[in-house]
Amino acid sequence: MFGTLEAISPRLGLDQWASVHLTSDAEYRDFLARRGQPPLSDEEVAARRKREYEGTLRGIQFEASRRALGSAFVLVLSALTFIVHWRLARSFQSVEPMTA
Repeated sequence: MFGTLEAISPRLGLDQWASVHLTSDAEYRDFLARRGQPPLSDEEVAARRKREYEGTLRGIQFEASRRALGSAFVLVLSALTFIVHWRLARSFQSVEPMTA
């Protein structure tokens, strides 16, 4: 269920690091400085942060969609197995027992 919500709104799937560092230019600038990146202009920082943020959201959305499709596949497979089992059980109930 949560995977479906993440597919609809990928921001729900942001972890604490991403929600802090990828939503604020100042935090992202500090993050780049700690990684040893050379100083960048405000526009470059904003563009890089936005690209990384959008890429992170696309990744979350892809994984959530994949999990939702996998769950749907298992649900359909389970339903088909149940239907086949139910029909076999009913057909065996209608068969007369053999007497010796």
